[in-house]
Amino acid sequence: MGKFYSVGIGLGGGYITLAAKRALENADVIAVPAKSGKSTALSLIQDNVDISDKHIITLGFPMSRNTETREKARNSAVDTVAALLDTGKNTAMITLGDAAVYSTCSYVAKELAKRGYETETVSGVPSFCAAAARAGVSLCEGNETLAVVPAVNLDERFEEILDTFDNIVVMKAGKNLDKIYDMLEKRGLLGKAAAASNIGMNGEFVGKIPRGELGYFTTIIIKKGTP
Repeated sequence: MGKFYSVGIGLGGGYITLAAKRALENADVIAVPAKSGKSTALSLIQDNVDISDKHIITLGFPMSRNTETREKARNSAVDTVAALLDTGKNTAMITLGDAAVYSTCSYVAKELAKRGYETETVSGVPSFCAAAARAGVSLCEGNETLAVVPAVNLDERFEEILDTFDNIVVMKAGKNLDKIYDMLEKRGLLGKAAAASNIGMNGEFVGKIPRGELGYFTTIIIKKGTP
């Protein structure tokens, strides 16, 4: 049987690690997760990895809050990859950032492992680490604590995280800037927060949190620091 690789490509370009490049070059098939018919990840590796001889397949993962819809898409992706592995094709599924951080790859790899297939995760540069570097912010110092959360439900749980952790990273925050802005302003933390959007891509933004909206690939870094 073939082997399945979950490959984090960082932010593409210069952020692709040697390990990721090697895994992609050794794969027979590159599986591309796409939510809207196109893949940012694929476009970001083409200038740095020769994939001209690779078979490219697209795995659809709709952006839906419906659990049944998401589960159906995941199962379909697993079945597609499993069929390739059964023919001896090594298959690498690419993902932006790190394959272990809010990555669709993890669901596919977990199910394939349950079915007895060999899997391997290739780490990439997490987007929030690259964002912190661009913003000139240290994520952790000394005994400081760090929370990494998605900007899905900015509810009481998020407020508790804001009050409990020394530093907080909020991922996929582009559509929630106003709410985050108000919550930080209330706590006097606006001056300790930075926004980073589309790092390494067109339309890159790094600066203070604005009101309104930024793109999907937006990360907020809140560095309260140890009192």
